Amino acid sequence: MLKEINKFRRAPRIIKKGVNQLYSRFSDPNFPAIKRAKGPYLYDFDENRYVDFYMGGGNLLMGHIVPQVTKVVKGWYNRGYAGGYPFVQSSQMLSNRIVKLFSYYSDSVVDGSFIFFDSSEEAYAGLKRILSIAGCKEIKIISDRGREKNKQQPLESHSMTEDTVNIEFSDTLMGKKSDGQNITSLMFKLSGWDSSGVRKSIAYAKESERRIIISDERSFTAFSNMSGDIELLKMVDIRLFGSWLTGGLNFGALYIGKGIDLSEVSSINFRTYAAMFKFPPLYKIKAAVKFLETFFKKGGIKRIYNLQESFYRILNREDFLFIRGFIYINPERIKDYNSYWYKMLKYGIYMPYTLNSPVFVSMAHDEQLLGRIVKELLKINDF
Repeated sequence: MLKEINKFRRAPRIIKKGVNQLYSRFSDPNFPAIKRAKGPYLYDFDENRYVDFYMGGGNLLMGHIVPQVTKVVKGWYNRGYAGGYPFVQSSQMLSNRIVKLFSYYSDSVVDGSFIFFDSSEEAYAGLKRILSIAGCKEIKIISDRGREKNKQQPLESHSMTEDTVNIEFSDTLMGKKSDGQNITSLMFKLSGWDSSGVRKSIAYAKESERRIIISDERSFTAFSNMSGDIELLKMVDIRLFGSWLTGGLNFGALYIGKGIDLSEVSSINFRTYAAMFKFPPLYKIKAAVKFLETFFKKGGIKRIYNLQESFYRILNREDFLFIRGFIYINPERIKDYNSYWYKMLKYGIYMPYTLNSPVFVSMAHDEQLLGRIVKELLKINDF
């Protein structure tokens, strides 16, 4: 068991008004304000240590603080780090690394081009600009679990001065072909749950060749779910990526399929092009290259999958489900997740904030640590 968890009133030192807006429901005075993180661990202001199974929603593939990425960032600050320059050679290197990620599933889906951004917010803003140039006036966003359950809405960029593409959220998936008649672009995020509704909606939207289909893969789990579905990928025109490409360093990317005509974008003069798309500083591209290079050396996607499967096997509890290669809390077993979350916290286990996020095992979680966690879970038998 932990020492006394610091009171939430300490949080104003690092969070305005003592609450993180994204997770404001955790306003309990026992919610810990995290001071630092390293490897698989989080530390609060009382130096309580928690084993992190949230891992940024499954995006910190190698844990907190990847030495190879830290070295790139520290080194670059001594040489200059301005953004806004088209680092063509480094961008191509990063493109090649991402293609290697794709090739784990199928080389046949790698026939487009990449644009890199300073953040996932800027990538989404860039997506809106591309859609506007392509003549799309609206993005309809659907979820395979419903917006109220998933709440995975795209991030808005504060750098957007104009808003030429309207956003429409759909609480339900399309039930008939007529639902897709007036849609110019459809965006979806594939979770670990049943995707039949998403497939049907995309099929309806694809009735018109002018409609653009976008896959939101800003989380690694969404990327994994999408990449393993080759038939669905063939219907996708644009893929949106996030900071998991850099091990957690703020970053964004768009993969534009060959079916999207970028000739109008390519004809724009450089000054206008640079104003439309906020290029990342070179150190971020180098950090992404180094992260993916290290990731592959340590086993890559195959090792990530093996870690999830191995941990699930030794857990051997009905509290958890194994879906599409990732571990999730079983909602049928855990009815009061808020109480469950705090119960885990008292035993030094930092679980995902919601049932929609996986219980993620990173490369920083070693076998000895996971074995200890399983023993701790055996003490918790009142759920």
